[in-house]
Amino acid sequence: MFEQIDSLRTFGTTEEYVTKVREMRKREREVALKENGFWVGGLQMAHFNGIDPRLLMKYGDMVDSLTVEVVQAAARKYFDTGNYVHVTLLPEAAAGGEAAGGE
Repeated sequence: MFEQIDSLRTFGTTEEYVTKVREMRKREREVALKENGFWVGGLQMAHFNGIDPRLLMKYGDMVDSLTVEVVQAAARKYFDTGNYVHVTLLPEAAAGGEAAGGE
């Protein structure tokens, strides 16, 4: 995972991949716009976050502005490999026994 993150931060991605993502998001959006759940969810999100609900109508512009450079800049900003949480999942104890780690 860290190799992929480092690659994205260092080299970015391809224009072909970004184009596929833009097209996929546009198609998903066209379908979602026909559903009440989209509008309810969007309005709730806007209210909860205190943002102007008209922002919902600018989604297409935001998708169109997605570029290889934007993706790489976001990866550099948000994927800080020096600041993460390492979690290890342990199997449950056998039936009738204590859970891993004890309680």
